[in-house]
Amino acid sequence: YCMPCEFGVNIPGNFQAMNLARVYGLTEPARRRYRNLGAGRASACRNCGKCEPKCPQKLEIRRQLAEVAKTLEQT
Repeated sequence: YCMPCEFGVNIPGNFQAMNLARVYGLTEPARRRYRNLGAGRASACRNCGKCEPKCPQKLEIRRQLAEVAKTLEQT
């Protein structure tokens, strides 16, 4: 529902990568998946907020994308 992002962020793909780390503890595979998102990584988010009203789960997408970038871009 939140897609497409006008800045090319792959919101579901970022959340899937983060779930690998958060839910399953698979941090390195999560980082690889995140890197493979290329230009669709969470760090491409420009905080416009257009995705959030579209979300039926009322997720704080911008906040969660910032968390994804902080967590998965670390080396």
